[in-house]
Formats: sequence, C-alpha cells, structure tokens
Amino acid sequence: MDSRSRPIRSPLTPPAGGGAARRAMLAAARALAAAPRATPASALALAAALVLAAAPISCRKSAPPAGEAAVPVEVEVVAAATIDETTSLTGVLEAYRAVDVVAETSGAVRSLAADVGDRLARGALLASLDKEVARETLHQAEAGLLAAEARREVARADFDRDSTLFAGGDISPAAFEGARLGRTAARADAQAARATRELAARNLRQTDIRAPFAGTVSRRHCAVGTFASPGMPLFRLVDIDSLRLVLSVAQSHIARLAPGSPLELAVEALAGARFPARVRSLSPEADALSRTFPVEAVLANPPGGPLRDGFIVRAELVLDRHESAVAVPREAILGGDDGRFVFVVQDSLARRRAVATGPQVGRRVLVAAGLAPGERLVVAGAHNLKDGARVRVEAESRPAPGGGAPAPGEGATGGAAAGEAS
Repeated sequence: MDSRSRPIRSPLTPPAGGGAARRAMLAAARALAAAPRATPASALALAAALVLAAAPISCRKSAPPAGEAAVPVEVEVVAAATIDETTSLTGVLEAYRAVDVVAETSGAVRSLAADVGDRLARGALLASLDKEVARETLHQAEAGLLAAEARREVARADFDRDSTLFAGGDISPAAFEGARLGRTAARADAQAARATRELAARNLRQTDIRAPFAGTVSRRHCAVGTFASPGMPLFRLVDIDSLRLVLSVAQSHIARLAPGSPLELAVEALAGARFPARVRSLSPEADALSRTFPVEAVLANPPGGPLRDGFIVRAELVLDRHESAVAVPREAILGGDDGRFVFVVQDSLARRRAVATGPQVGRRVLVAAGLAPGERLVVAGAHNLKDGARVRVEAESRPAPGGGAPAPGEGATGGAAAGEAS
C-alpha cells in the first residue's frame, strides 16, 4: 500500500469512539494549539489533561470481568458419633415354647375349662374327659391289689410253717420247695396288682387335661362330646413371654457374630415399633441350599405381651461398632484420578479435601481421615464446584444421633446462611 494512502495519526489525535472522554481530549488539544507561547509548565499541565482524559478508556479495556456468581450448596456440620455397622434380615417370630397338648387316655370330652386366648398357669385345667370307665377300672385294680396282698400273706405263712416242719424232718424237700416257690409267686402277684392299681389311678388323673407350662391357648381342637384317644391333640399352648427368631446369615457376616451379640427388631404389625434382642446360638453348619448359617435370637415380650407368634420382623444385627466415628452422606464423596475427595466450606469458599473412607453404613460412608468434627461439608451441589469457588449456603443441617439422616441445624435456613457469600 502507498504510504500516502495511510492516515497519519498525530499524537494528539483523539481515539475513535465518542463519549465524554473523547470530547475532553479534543478540548485539551485545541487549547494546546491555541497557546503557542505557552510555558513549559502550562504545556505539561495540558499534556497531563490529555492523559487523564484518555485514562477512562484505557481502564475500561484492562478491567477484569465481573466476579463469578456464587454456587448454591447445602452443607452438613461434621460430627463424631457411635455408629453401628449392621446388616438387615427378615424373619418370623416364634413362641419360645409351643406344644400340642394331647390326650393320654381314652374318653369323651365332658367339659372345657379354657379356650383360645386364655393365659394359664402351669397345671391349670384345660378340659375333662369322661371319668366313669377310668374310675371303675381303678376300683377293680384296688380290689385285685387287696386279693393279691392276701394271697401273699397266706403264701408267707405257709412258707414259715413248712420251714419249721422241714427243719424237723416232718415234710419232704419237695414240699418245702413248693412252699418257697408259692411265697415268691404271691409276692410277684402282689407287685403286679399294685402296678395295675397305680396305672388305673394314673389313667383317672389323665382324664383331666392340664397345661404342662404357663402359657396362652392358641388353638382348641376339641369340643364337648369329642372322643379322645391317646395322642390326639386337644389344645395348642404357647409361651410368648419369650420369643425366638431364626435368621439366615451370610457367610461373610457369620464370623462377626457371637452369642450375646445385640440386634434390634422392627415389627411391621406394630407400625415399625422396635424391640431389643440378642443372639442365643449360631449353627456351625451352613444350609445346603442357601449356604447361609442359621442364627437363633431371643427376646423378652414387654409387659402386656404386644408381640405375637408369627409376626414378621426386620432384624438389624450389629456387626461392628465404631466409637467416635465420622459418617457422611455418600453423595458428598466424589472420586477422581487422585482418589476420593469432598468439599468443605471455609469463608464462603469451597475447599477440596482428600479423604480416606471406610465401609458404607446405610446411606452414609465412614470417613477414617480427612474430616474433623465441626467442619461444614458440602452435601448437595458439590458436582458444580472447584477448589476456591465462591458458594452460597442455602441450607445447613446436622447428622442425627448415631450417624443417621441429618436433622435441620439451629437457625440454618437459606436466608441466614446466604449472607456469607455477599
């Protein structure tokens, strides 16, 4: 391009564009041109005016962009607590003792003394069978015993007499031996008659059906007029003062349990009410099909007996207990090429913090290192953060006792906390 075609900018040529700064610079240039005899001081003043007039334009070009908007987050105040590592299983409650009360002798049911739902003491009467036959049998047995004892006395007297005669040589050895055998047979007959009498008395007693232990009648299988034979179930009696529960525990957990290990039961039928229990025994043998180990737990029924045989329960077994542990929501933990990390809020800024994590307990993860109680952990909005980003705390909470779901913090609502980012 020809140099004559290029515009020549004077040092006093104002920059392109309008505005007050350009007009001020033009005015200063005209003043300088109109004062040819200006002193050096006045010329310096005019030059300074030109610089000051151009300053706003320069400043506008070099100013940083407006500050980034604060990222909204939710935080939780880190706290240490005793946290139980548990596993949840489902099972069915069973009465600690439950038996079918059966008839031990024959006879028709003549009366009922208990019904379903009745709580009975040990030995309480449930029903009575017909006693007529049993009573007559007892009378016959008693008569037979009297006759047998009489024959025994006769045989004893005969033996004593023949012993004297045999000593004097008045009877033969065969006669003496017959007397001795007669005495032995009479003794055996008397013993048999006594046993028959005891059996008849027992049969008479067994016409009264009684509770073998203290419990509650859960079923009645008979009515007045029912003919009962030995072994026939008449009632079902359960003891629900104590209950048992058999759980199938995975092999990865069985080694962490022992007799006496605590567990907690949540009962669906009682609106999720919770009851403490303990492990009573652990089977050394796994089930052949499921490869799980049967574990029996027991618990006491509270006063009033709200628990029932057959209730479905959810059992939480305590596998390990962590004292003074820190657990945080699993959503708060992020992962990268350099390991796991979280963000904490310090002076309205997000600070990245590397953490060492332990096992997961429910929806929370144990943190072994990297966090201290009292720090403000970002639990929502962390994916939008980088180290040093400005944040605006919308909500603040504190973990529930035991490391559970967080509870709202005192005065921690969006309005009060949002002022931190201003």
